[in-house]
Amino acid sequence: MQLVSYPPGPVRNRLLARLAHDVEPTVSRGAQAGLAEAPDAAAWMAGGAAEVEADGALFHNKYGEAVEYMEQALNRYPKGEPGPGLKLAWLQGADGRREVAQATLKALSAQYPDDPRVAVTMQWPVSRPRLLGHGFEFEVVSKQVAYKVLRGQWSFLSVTIRNPENQAWPGLQVKGTYAVRATVRDGSGKDVSLQPVWDIAVSMDPVVPGGEVVLQLPFRAPAQDGKYEVLIHPVILPPFGTPRVGPPQSALPFEVVRKL
Repeated sequence: MQLVSYPPGPVRNRLLARLAHDVEPTVSRGAQAGLAEAPDAAAWMAGGAAEVEADGALFHNKYGEAVEYMEQALNRYPKGEPGPGLKLAWLQGADGRREVAQATLKALSAQYPDDPRVAVTMQWPVSRPRLLGHGFEFEVVSKQVAYKVLRGQWSFLSVTIRNPENQAWPGLQVKGTYAVRATVRDGSGKDVSLQPVWDIAVSMDPVVPGGEVVLQLPFRAPAQDGKYEVLIHPVILPPFGTPRVGPPQSALPFEVVRKL
């Protein structure tokens, strides 16, 4: 069973170290087996245990407790990539310790001077996903979809979006992730989207203000011929529960046909 498709290295080891403490035995055993092949496996396991505790505290909005556990994780993990330190800095900022967070980032910048994730976070404080709201703000720079699509066929909406905010969008986050989805409505304005509807994460890494991202949003054409619109929605993906979907930011017409 392949749990993680990342190539061997620190990022893969960290992911496996966290999965090794999953409550589902099949997942935890598979991760432990994969991590056993890594150098310093015991140190990775110890760091993963602390980071899982940090995630649990974060889920309950206990930022101070999450900082303490993440500090333990950072000290236990073998060195090699800035991810744990970046997460610690984000938690410190969320806990109101901005000066401490900046000091953590400066130390990371000295340790990993060529890593773009560190440079982005140093320049732009990352915004916290607004989990109590619905979606987030973005600008549609360009969009394209096939004008005619076969009934019931999967298609893609290609869209470029820009960050109009004065803070960087977060990348993949435990507390919540920014994503975008495509839905379909008919001429009367009724939602006729066919399942499944996919939420596509905006980026694994932070997106600076003014930064642009190109996304391919899958959607399935209705089973009936006619004229429709494909809509672009902002989405917040919480760690658990239902995605928080915002109102459509843009729409693009297309036609469903029996044959091309």
